[in-house]
Parts: sequence; C-alpha cells; structure tokens
Amino acid sequence: MSVGTAWDDPDLAAVLRAPARKRLRQGLALLAESRGFPELRALRVRVLARGLTGRLKELAAAPSDDPDAMLLLGTTRIHYAWNIRGGAYAEHVKRERFQRFWAELQHAQAPLLRAADLLPPDPVPWDQLQRYAMGMQLEREELDRVWHEVLWRAPSLYSAHCTRVQAISAKWYGSDEEAAAFAEEVVDRAAPGDPVVAAAAAVHFEIAGRRIEDMSRCEAVLRSHFRDPAVTDLMVRAADRWLRSPMPHPRTPEAHHMFGAAFHFAGEEDRARHHLRQTDRRMPELLPWSVASLTPARYYAKTRAALGV
Repeated sequence: MSVGTAWDDPDLAAVLRAPARKRLRQGLALLAESRGFPELRALRVRVLARGLTGRLKELAAAPSDDPDAMLLLGTTRIHYAWNIRGGAYAEHVKRERFQRFWAELQHAQAPLLRAADLLPPDPVPWDQLQRYAMGMQLEREELDRVWHEVLWRAPSLYSAHCTRVQAISAKWYGSDEEAAAFAEEVVDRAAPGDPVVAAAAAVHFEIAGRRIEDMSRCEAVLRSHFRDPAVTDLMVRAADRWLRSPMPHPRTPEAHHMFGAAFHFAGEEDRARHHLRQTDRRMPELLPWSVASLTPARYYAKTRAALGV
C-alpha cells in the first residue's frame, strides 16, 4: 500500500518521479500553473513540501517576490518542524523536542504571509497558516481569524476543512461537541457533488479515536461510534450529497477512504464496498485507517479482502 498518495493529479505524480535534482524546479512550475485552482494548489504544495525538506537551504534562497516559492518554503518549514515534533499527543512530547519544533516552526510564518501578500485571493497560504498557528499554540482567537481568511477566499477548500477538524477537536482547541456540530454544518452547507463533506467522517474518526484507550478494543469502539444512528445517518446524508453529482476533484480517493471506512464500521457493507472500490492501493496520509490499527495499511488490506473488493 502506498501511504500519502490518495489523490488524483497526474502532473504532480510525474514531478514526484523526476530526478531529485529537478524536482524543486519542476515543483515550483507546477505550483505556478495551479494559481487560481486552490484545490490543486493546496494538494500540490503539501505533497511537494513532504519531499523537499532536504532542500530547505535552496528554497530559502528563492526570490522573496515569488509567491510560489514563498508558499512552498513556508509549507516545507512546517513539514520539517512537524517531523521533529512527531505525531504524539502533547503530553507525550519531551520539552527538548518541543523547543526544537518551535525553533524551526517560527520561520514558517514570514514566507507564508509574504505569499499571501503577493497573491491576495489565494487561500492556500492561509490554509498553511492554520497549521502554523496550531503548532505555535497561538490563541484560539488567532486560529479562528486565520480560518475565516480561508473561508472568505475558498468556502469549501478540502484541505483547510481537514485542518480545521484537527483544530477544533478535543485534543487541540475544541471539544467533541464543537467538532460534531462542525460536521453537521459542513454537510448542510456543502454544494451537491463536493467531497468536502468527507470532513464530517474525519470529525467522527477524531471523536471515536480519542475514546480508544486499548488498541485491542479499537474496532469495538469504532463500531459502537459509527453505529450510533445519528452518526450513521449523518454519514449517509453526507455521502449521498457528494455522490448525487460528484465533481472532479483531486481529493476524491481520500474522500472515498473516509466514507469507505466509516461505512465499514457502521456495518453498511454495500456502501463501504462501493467507496473502497474507488481507492485501490493508495492510502491517505493519516485518517481514517490509522485510528483502527497500529498497522493501518495491513488493516486496510484486510478490510478490502473481507468486503471482497
């Protein structure tokens, strides 16, 4: 299984296959082509940053009047810093590691704000500034301000909604109740055909995941949560709203993973089967399978086999 590749963008895939010495130049050209297409731009900068942490010095030397270079520089610095911190809950991260994390992360803000100044309609720098604000543990008021900067420019930006799910979860700035209300809100205001409704599934994986205290019981906890009639009904309403007239979208495979997993745990096997048939061997970077198992790729493969996909 290929983790972190649950997306559709042939041009981005081609750049990732290019020799390392060409990847930065080609990646910047790809970002330039994505101006005005925020869903593609948000995907591209996140994926490119993941592979360019070793080129930070070269990126830092890029012209400060290049919005694509500034966006990529800030995003790469965020990714590099989070690699230092790791994905554990804050209480499990040692102080020394936090200090190194913050020392690196603080350098991400300036290039992202510069990118935002250079291309005022672009929501993607603001999307990345959400991740910066969370990592720097800024006040909730500032995080909300950044979120509204995104919404003003792109009310349904998929990646921004995924980050917002994290921000308002109980482990960060919010609560289960606030997150659940956000899931309902996303579904209610989404345009028919927009996969952003998969953020509702992400919310409920966050809520259920927080209740797992023993990994040997994770399946039982997930089944109990997603079989709650209110949660099942929301998943059905969200997926049906998307599938009514699905629009082309680079995050379509990831959305199918979200709903496929949600329906699997809800016991809605036909629905789960339909969604997982669209995903093949590409897996998201994080949710949903990482909640279900310490070996998510293996668990996903087992689920596909059990469903006959």
